[in-house]
Amino acid sequence: ARDLVLRKRDTHDLRRKVPLPQRQLECILLVAKGYNDREIGGRLGITEETVKWYLKQARESYGVSKRVQLVMYAIYDGQLPLSEVFRDTP
Repeated sequence: ARDLVLRKRDTHDLRRKVPLPQRQLECILLVAKGYNDREIGGRLGITEETVKWYLKQARESYGVSKRVQLVMYAIYDGQLPLSEVFRDTP
């Protein structure tokens, strides 16, 4: 999985943190837990389109195009702790 993330090394300095807004991180966490955009919107009380916009903004911040890359970058960057990803969500 790390190789998937590191392929973008030429376009993104992995040593530099990319601070993401809290709402984007909440969406990324729910993506990591396997929720789709509609389910994420329902859980956060926002529209599916807003979820898509937050995730698009986060992907652009990291310079990636895939959701899995987004999750991996957020984990690698230290903004999405694995303990949160594996914690049960009520």
